[in-house]
Amino acid sequence: MRRNSFSALLAIADATVLGLAVSASAAEIFTESFESPDITGIVNTDPTGWSGSGHPSYTKHADVDSGVFTTTYGTQAAYIGKDTGKLSTTASILSTTLAPNTDYTLTFNAAARNDKGQTDYLVDLLAGGTVLDSTFGLISASDMSEGGSLTYTTGASHANMGQTLAIRIGRGSAVTPWDHAILFDNVRLDASPSTVVDNDPPTPDPMTWAVAPTAVDFETITMTATEAADPTTSGGVEYLFTNTTTSNSSGWQYGTEWCETGLNPNTPYTYEVKARDLSANQNETAASATLGATTLPPIPGLIFKESFESPDITGLTSDDPTGWQSAGHPGYTGLNDEDSGVLTTPYCSQAARIYSTASFTTTASILSAVLEPNMVYTLGFNVAERSDNAGYDTRYAVDLLAGTAVLGTITGEVTSTDMSEWYSIVFSTGDSHANLGETLAIRLRKGDGGNWQSNPQYDNVTLAAVPAGPDVIPEPSALLIWALGLLGLACHGRRRRR
Repeated sequence: MRRNSFSALLAIADATVLGLAVSASAAEIFTESFESPDITGIVNTDPTGWSGSGHPSYTKHADVDSGVFTTTYGTQAAYIGKDTGKLSTTASILSTTLAPNTDYTLTFNAAARNDKGQTDYLVDLLAGGTVLDSTFGLISASDMSEGGSLTYTTGASHANMGQTLAIRIGRGSAVTPWDHAILFDNVRLDASPSTVVDNDPPTPDPMTWAVAPTAVDFETITMTATEAADPTTSGGVEYLFTNTTTSNSSGWQYGTEWCETGLNPNTPYTYEVKARDLSANQNETAASATLGATTLPPIPGLIFKESFESPDITGLTSDDPTGWQSAGHPGYTGLNDEDSGVLTTPYCSQAARIYSTASFTTTASILSAVLEPNMVYTLGFNVAERSDNAGYDTRYAVDLLAGTAVLGTITGEVTSTDMSEWYSIVFSTGDSHANLGETLAIRLRKGDGGNWQSNPQYDNVTLAAVPAGPDVIPEPSALLIWALGLLGLACHGRRRRR
């Protein structure tokens, strides 16, 4: 038997007055007794509407005729045969979405296979693929007399609000022998308006800084708030960063970091941050101490800057940065952001990655300058290796081109994961050059040698051009100031997106 109804919760979002939820009985969203399809014994068939993962034969369907369990919930049960097996609901049987100010209660019965003995279980409640909460335990009886439950409460907002709920059942951390089996029956999810009254803001209150506002370059300042705690409300905490000089703000966001760009060079700015919980009251902390930072001087002759923030991505992707053309295997180039956990960067949150023999090259849509006579060109960049490849020999290689001709190349080994390594190419033209008038381009690739699996990651790519002459020092001195700006960012935190 299965039901999937949420009509009793249609008014939940409006059922609060001054943060107090209107009392109502729980509504049954979903219940499953695994009676479909009708089977005999133990079969390698997933229950209708459930998706198995792990080894193909590790999720099964069983009935009481198998003799390994008994149940009062019909005659059949879901069967997880090995420690990596999992079964998850699909939208065909559970299509309800996460709602605000709601208490979700997930209950289930479970049994150990009678000829195997005690078995561990792990049950998750998810929204949009994100685990909201989990429960873990041990089951000894084979008659479905034991079980478990969890309760999860949402506040007024949540990162996964509106995403489809799902239930995942399976083995736990293999604290019992790997081949012990567990069976589930009578899986049920209920929801009711939240009765939690939260009048307390998150802590610390006032908010504090984990990393003070710090200038990264002539137009960018980055900062990180202390991660706030609010044990009363599920769903996390939101942060609001405000530039008190301009009144610009981040808007309420889930991430503890803000990177503001588009600022004026060599200009002081001040910032504060506060936090709020996700209860119906959305209780706010007091603002932090106001701290300031001054953007760095402009780079003389800057003609190009790239921090790889477009398109906006999450995790590890094969997306090409806007305006860059990839070459080589389609999956060997892409973008990473700090949510991937493999890098940190002060240049907002994203970086370009290169793998094996692939490369990224600018197109005329983002770099249309041409090679001119009597100029000094400085190409600078920051580079990092992936933290999960930190033991590899990672090589970088960057080329400055005019048309298809390579004007200069720099290669080397990168050993850090925080974008603190900065390198440059300096190239000078005279009165004439074979490629004068041809469009300049920048190519990023993996250097020769090292581990073929390694991934150099690039950020903060800049190109400047100044007239050559006896009074011009062809050193990228302003760019060097950018690199030195990283010294205060050792505690740079990861940004999480809404």
